[in-house]
Amino acid sequence: MGGDQPGGGRTWRTTTSVGNDNTNGTKSSGIRMILRCMPAGIPLLLLLFVFIGAPGCTDGSHTDAAQQTVPSESSGQHAAKEVNGERIYLQRCSACHLTDGTGIPGQIPPLAGSAWTNGDPELPIRIVLHGMTGRVTHQGKSYEGVMPGWQGRLTPAEIAAVLTYIRSSWGNAAPAVDTATVRNTQRKFADRTALWQVEELTAE
Repeated sequence: MGGDQPGGGRTWRTTTSVGNDNTNGTKSSGIRMILRCMPAGIPLLLLLFVFIGAPGCTDGSHTDAAQQTVPSESSGQHAAKEVNGERIYLQRCSACHLTDGTGIPGQIPPLAGSAWTNGDPELPIRIVLHGMTGRVTHQGKSYEGVMPGWQGRLTPAEIAAVLTYIRSSWGNAAPAVDTATVRNTQRKFADRTALWQVEELTAE
């Protein structure tokens, strides 16, 4: 039996098979019937699909480079670079130390050009972690205020980033501070809960 396919001139053909539906002959006839009914070019595409595979699919023996997962870096130095130290400074520190690091006369000592800022990084880390109180003298001027500690409110990476920003701004040119150094300082003074006294820090 034949006839015109709706919307085109292709003829549909039906083959009647006699015998067991499970025989190889019947299966072959059914496949041929399906292929004949398909628009031109589709059988070839099916063959290519079978032998080559669907786009983006693999059998597990090959891995597309775009699908590979690259482990992210987790070193202290990398972590410090990922955090914006300037933004933290402006949000957390600038109210007292001002945006230019000059501080408040008589109360908050300058960070610009300060030996406390630009020396051994452990010193400013300790001050940021636990805070400080007492009289500080800078360039012949005295400052006496209280700085709160930021341990528990800033992460080691954030402390490293903000100190790195401070130590490289307003004419300061001290080396960067990495997260590992902050963590080591935390462990070293893990039992500390009180503010540092200026006399404690200057006596060392």
